[in-house]
Amino acid sequence: MIIFNADDYGMTKDDVDKILDTIGRGAIRSTTIASNYVTDNQLIRLRGIGDISTGIHLNITEGKALGDHSTITSNGDFFSKKDLVKKILLGKINGKEVGKEISLQIERLLDSGVAISHIDTHQNMHFFPQILSLIRIEAEKYNIKIIRGLRSEYFWFARYSRARALIKNSSVRFFCHKDLNHFDYSHRIILNAPGLGYECDSVECMLHLWSLAIDNYYDPSVFYEVPCHLKLGHLEYELYKDERFIELLNKSKIKVGNFYDYGQAKS
Repeated sequence: MIIFNADDYGMTKDDVDKILDTIGRGAIRSTTIASNYVTDNQLIRLRGIGDISTGIHLNITEGKALGDHSTITSNGDFFSKKDLVKKILLGKINGKEVGKEISLQIERLLDSGVAISHIDTHQNMHFFPQILSLIRIEAEKYNIKIIRGLRSEYFWFARYSRARALIKNSSVRFFCHKDLNHFDYSHRIILNAPGLGYECDSVECMLHLWSLAIDNYYDPSVFYEVPCHLKLGHLEYELYKDERFIELLNKSKIKVGNFYDYGQAKS
């Protein structure tokens, strides 16, 4: 199964419009919501769509915090990822503050009537063991059981050093496995997808690359997730609306799912 998850719902009007235009029409059947950005009206528009999973896009590196935190914000704005990582490595963040912000972002969606199927994080901050541990604690409080996995798939569309990929994936797993194992999670995250991480000049080029990747790399026993950033890549947005892409996936007998499908498959 492959889940195409549209990240960043609510972060900008462009994100919202493009996600709503594509979700539920074919490939994209899941989205994650940035609750420190999303408006009530944007949540209402999303709730009107059926057969999708709606998760939370936990965000502690961009925009305004929902709480008052002295070690992760300045004048109410989150520090950049670069600055936050420095503070994490130097032990200069307050874990209770991070946990409180995570809780506030989760409750923002729950109080608005949104069912949270899964978790991912803006700029993959859950790859840091200190942050993942705090997410686990809060997720258990709210009975959220699925998170974006930590093993990245680098080879589907681009040349990449196998040694570098092994080091990256192994180091993250080594430091994060105790907390990750409290969740169900996507097995492999497909990176460098055509139209975003991999440059293409047409939808036809993207379809060709996807066809080659599926023929050479797809394993039906693996649960894949594709993080989609529709605002960042115009052709990526066009691809996920194109009926030829769904035809390609169907021809390859690939189940296109959402996180509720994954939860049912695990039970």
